[in-house]
Amino acid sequence: MRGENDRRRLIQRQWGRRQALGLSAAGMAALGAACGGRRPQSGSPASSSAQGPSGSPVRGGTFTAFWNANPPSLDPQFFTTGATTSFACAAMSSLLRFKLGADPQVGLNHDLENDLAVSVESPDAATWSIKLRPDAKFHNIPPVNGHAIEAEDAKATYIRAVTSPQNPNRGGLNMVDPDKIETPTRDTIVFKLNFPYAPFPNLLASVQYGLTYPREVLTGGYDPSKQVIGSGPFVFDSYTPDVAVALKRNPDYYEKGLPYADGVRHAVITTTAQQIAQFTGGNLDTVRVPQNDLESTKSSNPKAREITVTSGGIGALYFQLGDPASPFQDVRLRRAVSMAIDRAAIGKAVYDNKYDLNFSVLLSMGKWALKLDQLDPSVQEYYKFNLPEAKRLVQEAGGANLNVKFAYPIGAFSPEGDTFAQTIYSMLSALPWKITLVQLDYNKDFLAGGKGYNAGFFPADTILWGGVNPFGEADQYLFGYYHSKSATNKEHLNDPAFDALVDKARGTVDIEARRQAYLAAQKYLADKMLSVMGLPAGFSHTLVQSGVQDFKYVPETNSSGRAWSSVWLRNQR
Repeated sequence: MRGENDRRRLIQRQWGRRQALGLSAAGMAALGAACGGRRPQSGSPASSSAQGPSGSPVRGGTFTAFWNANPPSLDPQFFTTGATTSFACAAMSSLLRFKLGADPQVGLNHDLENDLAVSVESPDAATWSIKLRPDAKFHNIPPVNGHAIEAEDAKATYIRAVTSPQNPNRGGLNMVDPDKIETPTRDTIVFKLNFPYAPFPNLLASVQYGLTYPREVLTGGYDPSKQVIGSGPFVFDSYTPDVAVALKRNPDYYEKGLPYADGVRHAVITTTAQQIAQFTGGNLDTVRVPQNDLESTKSSNPKAREITVTSGGIGALYFQLGDPASPFQDVRLRRAVSMAIDRAAIGKAVYDNKYDLNFSVLLSMGKWALKLDQLDPSVQEYYKFNLPEAKRLVQEAGGANLNVKFAYPIGAFSPEGDTFAQTIYSMLSALPWKITLVQLDYNKDFLAGGKGYNAGFFPADTILWGGVNPFGEADQYLFGYYHSKSATNKEHLNDPAFDALVDKARGTVDIEARRQAYLAAQKYLADKMLSVMGLPAGFSHTLVQSGVQDFKYVPETNSSGRAWSSVWLRNQR
C-alpha cells in the first residue's frame, strides 16, 4: 500500500507543477521578436485595420499562431506533421475541405464543402468525377507564375502521392491507380479506383493527401521541401528555423475579399510556459492551454475567448509485431502493459478528472470513435489498472527475465507528451522485468527520412510511445496505422482478420453500415491489444485574443491554417 501511495505522489509531483518561466526581460523581448512583436498601433503602415462600421471585417495586421517544433520540411505531402501541415494548408488548397464555423461543433461534424472543386460525383463509389472551379490559380511565383489550376495539376498531386516512396501516407491511397486517373478536359479529373471506396471524398479534403500541387512538382521545376507553392489565401514568404514561418496575403485568392490579414507568422515556441507567456504578452493571437494551467492563464487574460472541445489525446503504445522474435507477439504481455497503466491516476493528475479514454480513432472524430462502454465487459477489464494481474500475465508469458526498452521522441507531441511518456514508463517499471528508457531525437531517430521508429523500424524488444496524427476519416486511422498494406503501419502488423474487417468497411456505401463496420475493426484492435490504447484524453482548451474576430475552431482532425483566411484583427492593446 505504501508503494502505491508513493507512486501516486510521484505522478502528482510530475504533473502538479509547471516549470517556472525564469525569463529575463531580454529573454521575453527575444521571444516577442520571434513572434513578430506586438500588433502595430493604429496609423502605422503595417496596420490599416481600424475597426469597420458595426464591427464589419477590415483588412490589415498580422495574425500570429505557433507550433512547438520546427517543421522537418516544407513539403506537407512527404512530412505530414502538424508543424508542416498547419501552415501549408493556409498556402495550399484542396479539392474539398471540411466545414468550419464559430461553433466548434461545425468542425467536429466533419461535413464537406467545395474548395477547388465545384462538384464531386460518383455512380458506384468506384468512379469519381470532379469538376474544377474556373477562377482559381496558383501563386504568382516562378516557375508556375500564377497559371490557372487545371485537372493536370490535381492529377500530378495524386500521382506523386501514390508513387513516391517518400510519402509516408501513400498506403492509405491504395485505392488510387495512377494509370487510371483521367483528365478528359482541363476542368475535369476522373478517378477510376481499384475498388469501391465510399469515403473517397474525405481523402480529397484531407491535409495529409489532398493539398493540391502545381504540375511542375513532377518535372523538378521547384523543390517543395524548400518552397511552398499553392493556391491558398496566403503565400509562403520565408522560414527561419527556431523563429517562424512567415506567410503573406495572396491578392489573387479565388474567394474575393479574403484573406483579411496582411500576413501570418507561424512562430516556433517549444514550451508551454513560453507559449502562455507570449499570449499573455500580446505576442500570440491564440494558445492551447493544458488543464492545469487553464485557470491561471484565464485570470491573466480575462478578455480572451475560451474554446473547449473533446481532445484527440496524445498517443498510444506500439509494439514490433512484424518481427516473429518480438516477445510482444504474446497477447498476454500486451495486455499486461495495458493493465499496468493507472489511467485514473493519470486522468486525475493531468486532467483534474475531466477526461475520456481515447482508442484507435481519435475522440475528435465523434460518433466514428470507439468508446470504452461499447466494448464487451470482459475486454474492458484490460483497460483497468490491475497491477497484480499484470504481473501474473508477465510471469505466465515467461517475461520475468526479459530486458525491454521504452522509447519516445523528446518534445514531439503536445505540451504534456514528454511527462506523459515518462509517467507511463515509471508505471511499467513495476512489472517483473528490466525496462530501460530510450529518448529519441524526433528528426534523426523517430522520423529518419521515413526509416525511423515512426515507420516501424525499431527493435523487437521495444515498446514505442508514438503520436496519432489527426485525420478526417476513420479509415485513415485504421487502415493507415494497422493494415498490412499500409506504408504507415507503425508495427508492421499483418493480421488477416483485421485486414478483412477494414476492407469490408472501405467498400460499404451506406454511411451507418460503414460506421458500424469501422467500430467492429476498432473493437478487434482493442480486444487483441494490438497497440495499447484507451489512454486518458482530456479537453482541448484554446484561448483567443479578444481583438481576433471570426476565429473558427479547427479540430485536431484538420489543420489550423484552414481557418486563417477569415480572421480579421481589431486594434489591440
